[in-house]
Amino acid sequence: MLVISTFQIIALIFTMLHIKITSI
Repeated sequence: MLVISTFQIIALIFTMLHIKITSI
């Protein structure tokens, strides 16, 4: 479960970064 949770957190961070880049 820990691995899955970590992957979800990383995916969330990448999504936020992608949104920021798209906004710019």
